[in-house]
Amino acid sequence: KNPFRRAEVKSSRASALLVPFGVREAKFTPRQYDQLAAEAYQKNVIAFRCISLVSRNAAAVPWIVFQGRGKDKHRLDEHPLATLLQKPNPVQGGASLFEALFGFYLIAGNSYVEAAGPKGNAPLELWNLRPDRMRVVPGTQGVPAAYRYQVNGTAVEYSCDPLSGQAGVMHLKSFHPLDDWYGMSPLEAAAFSIDQHNEAAKWNAALLQSSGRPSGALVYKPAHPEALDTLTSEQRDRLKTEIEQFFTGSANAGRPMV
Repeated sequence: KNPFRRAEVKSSRASALLVPFGVREAKFTPRQYDQLAAEAYQKNVIAFRCISLVSRNAAAVPWIVFQGRGKDKHRLDEHPLATLLQKPNPVQGGASLFEALFGFYLIAGNSYVEAAGPKGNAPLELWNLRPDRMRVVPGTQGVPAAYRYQVNGTAVEYSCDPLSGQAGVMHLKSFHPLDDWYGMSPLEAAAFSIDQHNEAAKWNAALLQSSGRPSGALVYKPAHPEALDTLTSEQRDRLKTEIEQFFTGSANAGRPMV
């Protein structure tokens, strides 16, 4: 080896264009995670069922540690990695950790796992981190400079190696056609269908509470038909606005018309 030869540096020529400005500034998630979680996972039985089935079944897959390659490969039942995956932290088992991991991924398109332990050594614990609290701090070469986790005004920053991208946090993200740092939530593509289903459920519930029909209507019939033409343009517009406000939408289903 030539001791005077310069170390070879490899990097993408386009990666520096990912951050034209705002280096070392946290980039916020381009959507509302809390709204996706509330409207889909908490309020929509179909979305809840889909996310639960996928995350729970994926979490049920056993992790097995092997050593060696080819014919020399053999299973290790007693190994620190196997123990860690079975009991990743004091409050979670392996299945609970992975169910949350996949659940966050399906709701947000992003999932984060913190590796806790002595620096430079294998992790002793694994923890899920909520996606809505995590911010990616862009780096200069297409690799995050850090991950910033913030709760109630207090932030913890996990720096990333600029060459390998390794950090104290593992970031799992789905493909996003319009974002370089965050994954796309599967719920974004289903948002309109979820909203329609939720509105239909609200409408049906309000209609059932009104016995499935309007309870009545009060109609004004003047003695002289020409009296109907006494409304001014402003009064007609106000009447139309009040009708739209009080008699349209799922919350007003079955409301008596006055």
